[in-house]
Amino acid sequence: YLHLKGIDLDEAIEKEVRNYYSKGLPDRMPPVDLVMILQRVLMQFGDGHADVRSTNFRLGEGEPFNPFLLGDTDGKVVAFRSDRSDLLDPKYPFVVSLDGRPIEVCIEEWIPFISAGSPQLIRRRAVGLLREVSMWRRIDGGGGFRDIERKMHRPFAVELVSKDGKKTRTLELKPTDRKPTYREWPRSESR
Repeated sequence: YLHLKGIDLDEAIEKEVRNYYSKGLPDRMPPVDLVMILQRVLMQFGDGHADVRSTNFRLGEGEPFNPFLLGDTDGKVVAFRSDRSDLLDPKYPFVVSLDGRPIEVCIEEWIPFISAGSPQLIRRRAVGLLREVSMWRRIDGGGGFRDIERKMHRPFAVELVSKDGKKTRTLELKPTDRKPTYREWPRSESR
């Protein structure tokens, strides 16, 4: 795929390194940063089966998680319970923001981490990645790894909007270490 797409690997890696580190590679970097850099480069090749894995990190697999799932329908993001039994809030089904960050901004940030495909597939995969809190929560300031982990587990706000788009509601939720999974929907017994 590298040669089919005409990608200059060295240039692609250098560009992604500059996205993370404006002064070039540091002497030491967290493994997650290396995984993110390599994942973005690899996704440019367009191989949907390619992935970067580390014993410390795998994209979309790190705790903590949202205590709900997200889905895309007609260009809107809907929130539903982690067991998929109902919407998170049936009167306010659509997500406006996560932790004060617009949901569309959260989605757009993760598109480069997904291999080339149809716009619908890319969006669906990006929305799915948002179940991992670290995919949308930003940590400002210094601190070590333990400090970042502690901050990742803080409660967060989910702003929802009604079907007609006229009313909003904000829920304060706590991240969970239990990964919600996307299964068959609707459940087979409801067909």
